[in-house]
Amino acid sequence: MVYFIADGPVENLTTGKRYDYIQHAINDANPGDEIVVSEGIYHENINFKGKSLMVRSINPDDSAVVAKTIINGSNQGPVVTFANGENRSCLLTGFTITNGNKGIYYSGVCATITNCNIIENGDAGIKAQGTLGRSGPTIVNCTIAGNKGPQDYRRRL
Repeated sequence: MVYFIADGPVENLTTGKRYDYIQHAINDANPGDEIVVSEGIYHENINFKGKSLMVRSINPDDSAVVAKTIINGSNQGPVVTFANGENRSCLLTGFTITNGNKGIYYSGVCATITNCNIIENGDAGIKAQGTLGRSGPTIVNCTIAGNKGPQDYRRRL
């Protein structure tokens, strides 16, 4: 299936291909690729599918850009899922993650999450499963607030 288009707001910097959706870019990516997402609201739920990728906004260090680069889960499950063996080189950075039943769901992985706003989700901002005795994700410089459920995560600096 062909996912890329000539002028989409999501770009795989490694291949130069552009996409309309973040998930399409992830589906088409190879481990180690860097995906850059322009400001906007993306009504989708993304799953890294075991691929260790960098997925980032155009400027993860600018709080105004982070606030305007929104992944809205439309209350259809976790907004972001890491559950297939992603490692520390898997990076999500520079997004506002909102309106999921959970903001981020992870199971037995070690992904890195930085400079994100994880806000106003229907349950936990970050939910862990199956991680007892294992490392969880590295979470740095994130705002986790206004979520309805308990916060179930390990914080690492």
